[in-house]
Amino acid sequence: MPGPKAPVVNLSEAEREGLTKLIKRHQVGQQIALRARIVVAAADGQSNQAIATRYKVTLDTARL
Repeated sequence: MPGPKAPVVNLSEAEREGLTKLIKRHQVGQQIALRARIVVAAADGQSNQAIATRYKVTLDTARL
């Protein structure tokens, strides 16, 4: 049985830009950068399963 449907994530341009800068920054913790990548992927409409597979994390981690 499939799980609950993922919520729609809407990011403003400023939020998306901020997350992208965070991802590219060299002195940011990898856990924070990973979470930022997950949020951006969710905003792009990717499914939780696709995000989990792409970033090699558990489905629970990919869920927002």
